[in-house]
Amino acid sequence: MKRIGVAFLIQIACCLAVASEPMKTADVTMILQNHDRPFVSKEFAGRLASLVLEEKYPEEFFVASGKPDVIDLGECWSVTLENSVPLDKGSPLPTSNGVLVPKQLTVVIRKFNGEIVAIK
Repeated sequence: MKRIGVAFLIQIACCLAVASEPMKTADVTMILQNHDRPFVSKEFAGRLASLVLEEKYPEEFFVASGKPDVIDLGECWSVTLENSVPLDKGSPLPTSNGVLVPKQLTVVIRKFNGEIVAIK
């Protein structure tokens, strides 16, 4: 539980550190897109994170399974997806074909413009 709390705080700090940047360089069309609600909705964030991980990681390393877990961090969405790559039996570490693989990955997405802030 303590490990989850630290990761959550790091994600929040990451978003807060760059929270004001989008407005400085935003085109008027993006400002209008965010008038009554964020450009990136909760559902859009889940789909975008899935697409990013599918594009950036080979199937031998990461295949998303299940529904994305989307958490509102204020300026950003934190989207976590579980890995369904089969793990090697008997290995003390999460490996697949001898290669260390993540059990899950989290994509942090800025609500204002869809910027990928972090992948962890």
